[in-house]
Amino acid sequence: MIIGEQNAAFELQAAKLLFKEEFRSQDDVERGRATLVGSGTTFLDGLVLNGSGNLLYAVAGPHVLQAAVTIVIEFTPTFALDDGVDHYFCEFDDGANANRTLIYKSTANALAINAGATTSVVAVVYATLAPVWLSNQKNTLVLSLSSGATNVWLNGTLISSSATSFAWKNFLTRFSIGSRCAGTSRFSGTIHRFEIYGVAATSVDEPHLRLRTLISALDQPLITLPGISSYKRTADSKWVTAARGRAGITEVLMGTDGLTAAQFPLVAQQAELARGFKFDGGDTITVADAPQFTFSNGSADLPFSLSGIFSTDIAAYRYFFQKSTSATNGEYRFYCDTQGRLNVSIIDATAVAYLYRYSNAVVRTGEQFVGIATYSGSGVVTGIKIYKKGVRVDANSSFSGTYVRMRDTSLALLLGTSLIGNAILPAVWNFEISPMQALALTARLERYAGLS
Repeated sequence: MIIGEQNAAFELQAAKLLFKEEFRSQDDVERGRATLVGSGTTFLDGLVLNGSGNLLYAVAGPHVLQAAVTIVIEFTPTFALDDGVDHYFCEFDDGANANRTLIYKSTANALAINAGATTSVVAVVYATLAPVWLSNQKNTLVLSLSSGATNVWLNGTLISSSATSFAWKNFLTRFSIGSRCAGTSRFSGTIHRFEIYGVAATSVDEPHLRLRTLISALDQPLITLPGISSYKRTADSKWVTAARGRAGITEVLMGTDGLTAAQFPLVAQQAELARGFKFDGGDTITVADAPQFTFSNGSADLPFSLSGIFSTDIAAYRYFFQKSTSATNGEYRFYCDTQGRLNVSIIDATAVAYLYRYSNAVVRTGEQFVGIATYSGSGVVTGIKIYKKGVRVDANSSFSGTYVRMRDTSLALLLGTSLIGNAILPAVWNFEISPMQALALTARLERYAGLS
């Protein structure tokens, strides 16, 4: 396994991956404790089933018996959706008919999820399935199951959203892919991928699960600052530090002007950090204003995220990121207040209005933590989310004025203003980091910084 694959595997585990099978070969699936049952099964871009075979896995119950799970199934059906025959994607059981959980296309030509012999969790009728079901083509089914709600997407379309709770039945000892555990009601077609995660996916997670970009999207920040060194730029003798990412910016100023040494944060080599900056309250880093740092298309907001490993005191407001000069002038800010609460503000400078979300008091002086702020671009306060160490912590909302949208100002993006503490691998993203990605990114940053 190459290093990139090792890192991806580590980050997928952080995102609560419990089981993954891509059916590369019979040897491969047998190493995953599977038994090939029946005949007519081959491996070509997945598990190719002709209705006479399936895979039966040994499984320890606690491994998949999570209170919330997401199941991803990528498949190509060769049967007609309206054939009036049961075709099972999978069944989980403990050998007793009453204690089973199953996912299948039913004789009623519906997509069904049952927990127990007859207890229906979801039944998506033919009329809902048919417009998004792709016959003889690749489909992706994402099922988010929990005790609070069940959501099902097919090919990116939400086809069921129900408050009906889900719970595994009893202690599972085995599960079958491509039929019932008894070998009946077999699937016809190809199952390309089967994944189980120990968390309920959200609508923000779903596209990444479907498109397999849950981890790879995290390789493409708009801008990130490695914080390894600073140096005097030959062209103008200003002190700068390196920037990376897709924004086309390779250097950013130390301090406000690159000339005032008292404003320079210490870099990793000076501050005994892994890959970041140490701020003393009078330091800052200045990323010059650029169109890509204003998350608006001129008529509506666009999604974005801010992230890094931070530490701070709480003697005053400490800003990790800000493209603003006040609560009502600028575009956005991510900071810690004097109660130790993490805050995110989205500002409409024209309307002199803002939206903001904040956490309960969760930051202790000197504590190092991964902080992630995200915004969906929805124009409403509930579009803001805050994560600490991969766990969502925003609990409170407020606003001022009548917010319309973010405006394109000429303000620079500042990092570390008034901060007494560290900012390690600070980054800006031009998409909303999903909850599952927040878990993966937290693990990645902690690993990069030597904290895990």
